[in-house]
Amino acid sequence: MGILDNFFKPKDKKSEKKPDPHHREKSKGLLISKLKDRGFTRLEVKEVLDIISLAEADIQVLKDSIGEAKANENSVKIMAKVMNEIKSRQTEMSEEIKQKIIQIQTRKAAYKKELS
Repeated sequence: MGILDNFFKPKDKKSEKKPDPHHREKSKGLLISKLKDRGFTRLEVKEVLDIISLAEADIQVLKDSIGEAKANENSVKIMAKVMNEIKSRQTEMSEEIKQKIIQIQTRKAAYKKELS
């Protein structure tokens, strides 16, 4: 789905080392713009952004657990596991967003059909 490409495009090695805080906000802004262009209301856009907010909170919890793992003797294994969990959550978030967009579009189409 084209509207999610910039938000969920694979990161290169450089961006993983130095995350750009403005990139995420620019990506969200682009997503909001694309959704509004497709006729999404403010509340419908919020439905989509809520998915992102929840996923970001989950990911932050996982990132915080990495700091705790550094003191552990199995820290490399733990950090690898956490990184896999983060990637999995990002993939899950992407799928949830796609499903939410489809759900909203279906709901809008049904409503329009009902009005006809």
